[in-house]
Amino acid sequence: MGNFTTGFFSRHALTLGSKTVWLVKIFIFLMYPIAYPLSLALDKLLGEELQTLWSKKEIKEIIKDHGKGKDADLDKDEERILLGALSFSETTVKKIMTPKTVLYTLDKNTILDKSKLLEIRDKGFTRIPIYDSKEDNIIGTLNAKDLIGVFTETNTVGDILTNKKPIAVNDAMLLDNLMNHFIKAKIHIATVYDSFGTFTGIATLEDVIEEIIRLEIVDELDETDDMQQLASELAIPDILKEWQLVFEVF
Repeated sequence: MGNFTTGFFSRHALTLGSKTVWLVKIFIFLMYPIAYPLSLALDKLLGEELQTLWSKKEIKEIIKDHGKGKDADLDKDEERILLGALSFSETTVKKIMTPKTVLYTLDKNTILDKSKLLEIRDKGFTRIPIYDSKEDNIIGTLNAKDLIGVFTETNTVGDILTNKKPIAVNDAMLLDNLMNHFIKAKIHIATVYDSFGTFTGIATLEDVIEEIIRLEIVDELDETDDMQQLASELAIPDILKEWQLVFEVF
């Protein structure tokens, strides 16, 4: 009986409270001569009441509790997004970036003939990193929309490349800092480097949003949902080959 009463009042606290305000005011009036002097004395002895502060971990647990049961205040989508928003600032760029091994990049001297334009169309990327001489030297980003109307077979990627170079970030940077860089620079793509200054991949604003909403954003041209998983799968054969060579030596 006690558990039922407690549960009933906790679930309908605002509704019941609004209907019993008159009763509370009566008790406040009757108890005021005793309660007010007592509260002043306690304030003098103990000091003012400390403000309740919740840690991020505690807030997450509160959100999870509000998402449970049939009478939950939050639906599953709201719970997922709120938890993602509280967690993304603790995530590093390395976790969300698209690794270099699965990137589609172009040399600035690549001629944009018909076959190359068809290849770019089939890849389906809206932004393509452009390098000069070697893939570690990213000099800009080619927007797919800039290729509209390019019919000549003499133009190179460098001829239509915009001057806006992607921002360069370290793979240990946190995602809230990365988002601030994107907003400040008005750029949606960043080149990622490790602590040794080696180019390791790219990160986009879309990657950050995916981490917040905790869902992969996939359009009609994407062939892979998770590029990091693809990179891991492609790396396995190379690792096996290396171990095979080690065993052959011994």
